[in-house]
Amino acid sequence: MTLLQATPAPVPRDCANCNVFPARTDAGRLLLRPAGAAHPEYFLFVPENLDPAQPPLVCVHGISRNAQEHARAFAPVAARQRRLLIAPHFDAARFDGFQRVASPIEAAVAALWSEVETFTGSALGPADLVGFSGGAQFAHRYALLNPERVRSQALVSAGWYTFPSGRDAFPYGVKSAGRRGRRCAENLARFLGIPTLVLVGAEDSQRDAALRRSPEIDMKQGINRIERASRWSAAFLQAATRASVTTTLQFATLPGCGHDFAACVAKGGLVERIDHWVQRG
Repeated sequence: MTLLQATPAPVPRDCANCNVFPARTDAGRLLLRPAGAAHPEYFLFVPENLDPAQPPLVCVHGISRNAQEHARAFAPVAARQRRLLIAPHFDAARFDGFQRVASPIEAAVAALWSEVETFTGSALGPADLVGFSGGAQFAHRYALLNPERVRSQALVSAGWYTFPSGRDAFPYGVKSAGRRGRRCAENLARFLGIPTLVLVGAEDSQRDAALRRSPEIDMKQGINRIERASRWSAAFLQAATRASVTTTLQFATLPGCGHDFAACVAKGGLVERIDHWVQRG
């Protein structure tokens, strides 16, 4: 699917190469919607033959904040499945620490859903949520806090996780302490019932500067993203068993790629995996 050049738009903060919007494909329109007082700007793909009954596909960037790249990568999935695609851009000036879903972030997401509904004229049901790196950290924490808003979650190359354990306080665990901790503890069984896909690059074993590191995290979660993804997946399944929750979790590595979104798309087959995952029925 090739985007056609259009009149260049101003380049938003922290978003490289955003000069092709609004743009059009043979299967739909890819738009850059401006930020509002309460919500971030976002990229929206609207298929020509949109099916309002299809859940929206929401793709969340990591700390590189490459929302346009995510929108362009997953637009073909949305086109084939006749669904909206939403790729929020959490700029650093207003939404620092979005990965931990602090209260202002949660309110901004609620305002974003309302803006999309107003703009499209369609009510948004629970979304299929895809996050890469810091976006994966956002995704599973948002799902813990708002399980009713998430139909499925695909967590790709998260740096660290909120474990489904009551021993540690949020965002490390779901100990029933503090407002968000209590909500996570109350929502845990419903969260464990959300179909979950965990992916990580087969070569994502570097302890780079973006990886959160501490003796406690290394000991409990692992020393790199592969080990952390594996341990969290096991903990998720164990928690579901303890809670008597029937669940679906798939874990896989993406061949030939490390911690790089473009490589995961080009070499690891990320888009194809997500395409298959979100149409599983």
